[in-house]
Amino acid sequence: MKILHLDNLNNFRDIANDSVREGVLLRSAKIDDLTDEGRDLLVNKYNVKTIIDLRTLSETKEQIAPDGVEFFNVSMTKTPIFGITKYKKGFVNFKNILNMLFVVRHVPSIPELYEHLITPDTAEAWQQLFDVILNAPDGAILMYCEQGKDRTGLLCAFIEYCLGYSEREIVADYVETSKFTAPRGERTYKKARRFLLSKKFAGKLRDIYRADENDILSVFEKVKARYGSIEEFLHTVCGMTEEKIVALNKKFKK
Repeated sequence: MKILHLDNLNNFRDIANDSVREGVLLRSAKIDDLTDEGRDLLVNKYNVKTIIDLRTLSETKEQIAPDGVEFFNVSMTKTPIFGITKYKKGFVNFKNILNMLFVVRHVPSIPELYEHLITPDTAEAWQQLFDVILNAPDGAILMYCEQGKDRTGLLCAFIEYCLGYSEREIVADYVETSKFTAPRGERTYKKARRFLLSKKFAGKLRDIYRADENDILSVFEKVKARYGSIEEFLHTVCGMTEEKIVALNKKFKK
């Protein structure tokens, strides 16, 4: 796994390990702020041939994929989820803090929020995502959401599971996101405290930007509790039969 660098693109990484090839599975935060030069580098330097945007339509603006790149917008949820989908710009100001006080008091934990993304209702999205990945042309696939943390983190975790990554490797990739998102969480915390939000509730806002190993491990436990095993979730919800898992391994492994 390796951190990649491109101006105006946060949390940009290659999730390859010792058995999976470099330059085929990439993840990042949103690409909206890339310059034309940056988009050209995605194609010419990083060989991106497929882009998957995991955000809801309400979060995105019109995306124009670089020439020669296939673009897919596949949202795991059709409705906004506080703490996962994007807030309106300027969320942390006095008016919005007052409006959100009641909501913040009832914000569940990150693992509880993730439960929305592993229900049978999400099967169509999960199956489309894995079909896009399996049928992608040669070259790199770039997957992203708003921060590249939650939806991207879950998708990458289940891809990595299919590819035989160890639990340690999956957790390490997930928590790496905090290097990029935690500073924003600290800024949000300080702003919320200035608007007299208590440490407890300001801390809930800060936690939204943290990628903690217990969050991803808790999701795996919830998947096992609901479906019996991660393999059964992959099969029944994601449509990943044994044949498809074999094909995924052949496609990306060295």
